Amino acid sequence: MTPDNPSNPEAGFMRAAEKAIHDLQVTAETQGDLLKKATRDAALRKLQVRVLGLVSIVLVIVCVLGTVQYFHTRDIAGKVQQGSISQCVDGNNVRAGEIQVWDHVLNALLAPSPGETAQQKAGTVKFVQDTESFITKVYAPKDCTALFGSANANAG
Repeated sequence: MTPDNPSNPEAGFMRAAEKAIHDLQVTAETQGDLLKKATRDAALRKLQVRVLGLVSIVLVIVCVLGTVQYFHTRDIAGKVQQGSISQCVDGNNVRAGEIQVWDHVLNALLAPSPGETAQQKAGTVKFVQDTESFITKVYAPKDCTALFGSANANAG
């Protein structure tokens, strides 16, 4: 390089050209680096989009399976509830039959016995009345709807 000499214009042009070449090289390196970074960023974005797409698909599948499981469980709960109500009604029917058996037994006790005194008869009547009261309490029918809810409660 030659020093600045106004009488030598070529030296100024050469220096300007060298500076322009240097600036272009720096710009090219910078743009090359930017291009590499942009390429890496684009690849990362593609990966992110794919991962987010897979996560979305998994979430949709989980939601669908959860919904199916909810309705399945609700249907099973309704069937269990209906079964509980049916068993309760059957229990009421069995208890009603047992009350009839006890009534028959107690009525047999009330039949007059030969040589029974009025005091013995009164004791037997009191015993039968107390026993009937106890049996009525113990074998009372249950309110199945109150115990287990309405059979249609889980329909909707």
